This record gives sequence, C-alpha cells and structure tokens, in this order.
Amino acid sequence: MNARHKAFDELNKIDMDEKISQAKATLHSHGLHLRKAEKKTNKQKRQDWINKNTLLLNFGEEGLA
Repeated sequence: MNARHKAFDELNKIDMDEKISQAKATLHSHGLHLRKAEKKTNKQKRQDWINKNTLLLNFGEEGLA
C-alpha cells in the first residue's frame, strides 16, 4: 500500500465517521447535542488531513501527468 492510498483510506474513515455521526443524530435528541461536537471534530480532522496531505496529492497529480 503506498502513501497516497493510505492517505485516501484515512480520508474515507473521516468521511465515514461524519456519516455515522449524522445517522446517530437523527435517532434521538441526545444525538443532536453530540452531533454538534462531533461535527466540529470531524471538520477539524478533515482540515488537518488536507493540510498534511496537500503536498502528497499535488506530487501524485504531477506524477500522473
């Protein structure tokens, strides 16, 4: 598994966490309160991922061109 593949696996996990959080929020009102905190956390995880992997993604695109 190369670094680019691992990076996208990590992004997919972040996206799945977001989807699970959304689903839990629709089940009960307590979930809505948790959702607010999880949404903020997931947004920060996604931004951290982008910051960490921008160079890798840009380098990978040049390699494909």
